[in-house]
Amino acid sequence: MPDQDTTLKVWLGRLSSAQDSATRAECIRGLEVLGHPGALPALGELFATDPDPETRLLAQQAGKSIYYSAVRQAWMSGVSSGNEQQKAAEALARVQANKSGRQSS
Repeated sequence: MPDQDTTLKVWLGRLSSAQDSATRAECIRGLEVLGHPGALPALGELFATDPDPETRLLAQQAGKSIYYSAVRQAWMSGVSSGNEQQKAAEALARVQANKSGRQSS
């Protein structure tokens, strides 16, 4: 069975080459099931820029699910990594900047 990092790369590769919203939705669901925080930047980018509103909503929901699962897991283990918090803050800032740019267009 492949490890999570390998599976993440496969799903992200499929997502980046997806030509239609149905395929992107399938990839988003796969990333959500995987639950790897490494998917958050790609999901944030989709949420901010995808032309399909349903795909944006799905990306947002998957991102929230993964993010809160990671926060809950860190809280329960008593580990709070400043590096992980910084990565999350940077990803959220990029999404906000992309979304703001899209709204002003």
